[in-house]
Amino acid sequence: KLDEPDKIPDGVTFIDDIKTYIFREGKTFYAISAVCTHLGCTVKYVGLSKPKVVKIGGKEVEVKWEFHCPCHGSKFYGDGTNYAGPAPRPLDWVKVEVSPEDGKLVVDLGKKVSQNYKLTV
Repeated sequence: KLDEPDKIPDGVTFIDDIKTYIFREGKTFYAISAVCTHLGCTVKYVGLSKPKVVKIGGKEVEVKWEFHCPCHGSKFYGDGTNYAGPAPRPLDWVKVEVSPEDGKLVVDLGKKVSQNYKLTV
């Protein structure tokens, strides 16, 4: 459990004890695991000085940040898609929901969701 959605800052927040990045874009939230899919090191969020356009799944996408693994050099686009290094697959997206008991945002590491799963509150 984190905090009430309105108290979570816009942008990206790293939650160290669960190794997860929480993203807030207005009223929309999503969570990407910071655990590298190679050997489990913690990937670092890297803001790009200027956006770049890349092809992900056959579509051109503008990327404003990436994730880089400091251990073995794996690199991931902002949506978690792996594109360099030994990582065999994308970073995991995990479920974000609002607790009905107290209205706080909950990140459920046990529930992986598809890339681009987002919660709007």
